Amino acid sequence: MSQPTASPQQIAPSFGSVTLEHYLSELGAKVPAPGGGAVAALHAAQAAALVAMVARYTTRAKDAVHRPIVDRIIEAADAAQARSLGQAPCPPPPRTPPRRPPQKTHHRSV
Repeated sequence: MSQPTASPQQIAPSFGSVTLEHYLSELGAKVPAPGGGAVAALHAAQAAALVAMVARYTTRAKDAVHRPIVDRIIEAADAAQARSLGQAPCPPPPRTPPRRPPQKTHHRSV
């Protein structure tokens, strides 16, 4: 079990489709969400991904004696990542400015 069991799109399709730039823009905006919960969930998911990465590097032949434990760590880290992203409220899609009708210009005769 050296590869993730689910893609980021399967874990959190709506959060995965938001760019980091948009997420940070929304995080810094004067809106209630995303907020501290989204930040905490994202950091927890990143931490779990790092644990999984390190564990996957410990799947060499010389580490075979530890393989059962490493496989459980990988499985737990992947599950923690999925749970964390599932808890992250995703920011709304980027805002588009409202369309305004063209303004009429009045020309004065000279």
